[in-house]
Amino acid sequence: MRIPDPAAGRALMWLRVGMGLMVAGLVAGVAAYFLSRGTTDSLAQRDAQAVGIAGVCACIVGSALYLRYTLANVLRFWFARLTLTVEAGAEKVERTQEND
Repeated sequence: MRIPDPAAGRALMWLRVGMGLMVAGLVAGVAAYFLSRGTTDSLAQRDAQAVGIAGVCACIVGSALYLRYTLANVLRFWFARLTLTVEAGAEKVERTQEND
């Protein structure tokens, strides 16, 4: 099984991109809310709504990136621990079979 090297730094970069998108989307959504509520011009309100929807999309994409790379990091260490546990159990079984 091929497990990517965690030292490559690419996963950390995408994790930071995800966090940045979440923050930027939240800021864009809040700014769009105040822009749409602060004017009576319907054209400006529609522009602000478009910015707000783009902010929500950025939050969703950022959350997905953050969740994917966080879970990949956790599962990589879980799989390594599981592999070591299985190998230790197999060695223990071999030793008991040799002693019998």
